[in-house]
Amino acid sequence: RIASLLAIELVLQGAGSISGRSFLPSDLLYLAGGKPVLQSGPFLSITHSRRRVAVALSPDVEIGLDLEDRVAGTQAEFERLLHWTAAEAVLKAAGAGIRDVRRVQIAADGCAASLDGVAYSLLQPALARDAVCRLASQEPGAELVVTEAAAALLRPPA
Repeated sequence: RIASLLAIELVLQGAGSISGRSFLPSDLLYLAGGKPVLQSGPFLSITHSRRRVAVALSPDVEIGLDLEDRVAGTQAEFERLLHWTAAEAVLKAAGAGIRDVRRVQIAADGCAASLDGVAYSLLQPALARDAVCRLASQEPGAELVVTEAAAALLRPPA
């Protein structure tokens, strides 16, 4: 619950800074598949892990953002996490569900992907060192803003 409220706040603040106007919580809608949209606002994607919430916004293009906590593990486990976050970011950008994950093709260098023939650029935003984050969009040069809130904000008050 706290993560959801924090995500809404990040969306409203970020959208306001991109567009120069104010947004209300009632401007945030969820499509049938669960994808959040902001009425008359920038494109957005919301993600959260156990320890943080992150939001990506773009005035230009649909985007998808995924974030996972990184725990100590092998290099192979880290590579799987990179692959997973890339695939989920593509699915979010496409407005597709997790059931479509096997249709996501990720390039060997991890910088591009495709879903059903549609190409996506993949970025790895530099957030916290203990998190893996991937951002997908169809436009490599699109203007993008990524904001996160860390663990302390997600803990309920004592």
